[in-house]
Amino acid sequence: MSGQILTKAALLGRKAGDFKIVVHESKKKKNLKTKNLGKHGDEHEMLGKGGKDNSTVDLQKARKEVINLGLSGFSDKLHKEEAEIQLAIKLGARPPKRKYKNYKEILEEKKQVKKVDETTSEKIAKKFQFGSTQSFQKYVAGNRHKTKKNPKNVLNSYGKVNPVKDGIRKRK
Repeated sequence: MSGQILTKAALLGRKAGDFKIVVHESKKKKNLKTKNLGKHGDEHEMLGKGGKDNSTVDLQKARKEVINLGLSGFSDKLHKEEAEIQLAIKLGARPPKRKYKNYKEILEEKKQVKKVDETTSEKIAKKFQFGSTQSFQKYVAGNRHKTKKNPKNVLNSYGKVNPVKDGIRKRK
C-alpha cells in the first residue's frame, strides 16, 4: 500500500462516471410578427424592435438631432462652447461659477453708473425747469404739505366730539 488512507468520498470519486450537463430552456413567447402575419399582412413590416411603431417619429430624438445640427453650425469655438454650456444647463447640469472679480473694480463700476445716472437726471431736470409742468408740480407739492401741517383739515372730515353740554356729549 502507498501509505494513504482512502476515505469514502475518494472511493466514490473513482467509481463516478462522466459528468453530464443539463440545460433548462423555458418556453418562448410567440413573436408579434407571426401573430400579425395571420391577421394583417402589412402590419408586421411597420413594427420594429419591441413591437414599437416605426412610422411615428420619436420627438426626443428629433429634438436632439435639431440641437446637434444647430451646435454644428457654429464656426467660432467660443460661441460653440457657450451653446454647449447652455444646452447642458437646460438638460439639468449646474451652471459654471462666475469668474472672480476684484472688489475695488466692482466699486469703481458702481461709482461710474451712479455718475451717469446723476448726469442724466440733471439733464432731465433742466428740461423741465421752466414752464407749466414745474409750476403744477410746485402747486401739488404745496397742497400735500398743507394737509399734513394743518390737523384741523383731517378732523373736519371725521367730525369732532364737543365738550359736555347739559350732561350729554354732542357730535358736530
